[in-house]
Amino acid sequence: METLQLKTESYLFKQSNSQFRAFPFYELSLDEWIIFEDGLPKYFLDFNNRTAPLINAIRKKLQLGENLNEVVKNIGVFLGKNWTINHNIVGEEIKNSEKRETVEIYVLTDLSDLFMDLYFVAPDYIDLAELTNEDKLFEKYLNNGNGIQSSFIDNLDNLNVILTFIFKTEFKFEKIYEKMDKTIYNLTKFKDKTIEIEEFDSNYENVLNQIQRDNSMNEYGNLLEIITYIKKYSFKSNLILITEKRKHYG
Repeated sequence: METLQLKTESYLFKQSNSQFRAFPFYELSLDEWIIFEDGLPKYFLDFNNRTAPLINAIRKKLQLGENLNEVVKNIGVFLGKNWTINHNIVGEEIKNSEKRETVEIYVLTDLSDLFMDLYFVAPDYIDLAELTNEDKLFEKYLNNGNGIQSSFIDNLDNLNVILTFIFKTEFKFEKIYEKMDKTIYNLTKFKDKTIEIEEFDSNYENVLNQIQRDNSMNEYGNLLEIITYIKKYSFKSNLILITEKRKHYG
């Protein structure tokens, strides 16, 4: 993800008997916003960018009357993160306390580095023409009841953590296809090593801590559904994982 060296000023603020320095980002225009993650400045939104998929998706929601901070918060929830455009500075600014500083921040134009769609498929044989064609894939594995399990993750490193946990062994990706934002992996040699449900229940919180996701019913359900699917279709000859980076929201 592209980073921006943002020239800004920090200020001293007074609260009770203490002082602290923070970044209110006074210099930003009406079309520029900072997304704070867990109270810290993390991402830069620039509505002057007319081609960015995420910016255009947010703009459409604003045109429908939605509030920008609520949209940003909802995207954060979607990603399992605590986001807001409102800084958490509570206190009185101390006059003439400004200090020139440079803050490195990520430029957010799409979700491709933050969100990956996952599709687990259990085919009798591997046909890349079928697996790479979304219409053919869904027609065969959804409409005909063969089964496909969808999920999501934020990045490849955390996907590795999840799959190492599910298969109870050090996981290594076997890539069989890659083009644009879509990658296909062969998981067949791991499918018979899948964790038992009882063991999953006892250990899944440790995995969520490793990948820094909140412990919620959604996270629990996503992992459980993946394991259930793999076990249900373990009699199939192959287990395939299709990943696709998502650029849009909503």
